[in-house]
Amino acid sequence: MQTAVTGRPPPATWLEVWREVARRAALRVRSWWSAADQPVWARPLLLVIAAVSAWSYAWRATRPVNIEIYYAAAVRSMTMGVSNFFFGAFDPAGTVTTDKLPGAFWLQAVSAGLFGPRN
Repeated sequence: MQTAVTGRPPPATWLEVWREVARRAALRVRSWWSAADQPVWARPLLLVIAAVSAWSYAWRATRPVNIEIYYAAAVRSMTMGVSNFFFGAFDPAGTVTTDKLPGAFWLQAVSAGLFGPRN
């Protein structure tokens, strides 16, 4: 009798069960290591970089970020005119633009235009 999932016969003894559990665990552990065509250190280094990045984003995440004030002013200015909207102007006169593409703020500007800016 074969199982429908693996196509192999079910294990008969506890030793075969243990070997199957160990084989599956080894496959899970091996999936965290690099592929055969990559250096051995590639995947562990990627995981370390991801962990350091996650830690640095989470560290003191509750502190206020001052750059958001600059972008909030740009979004508010983008709601004041069509030219400001399409060019991502920072000031109401439309002479200074942001350091990002204007499309990055279009959704926020439309939302602020519909619901009003947050005070």
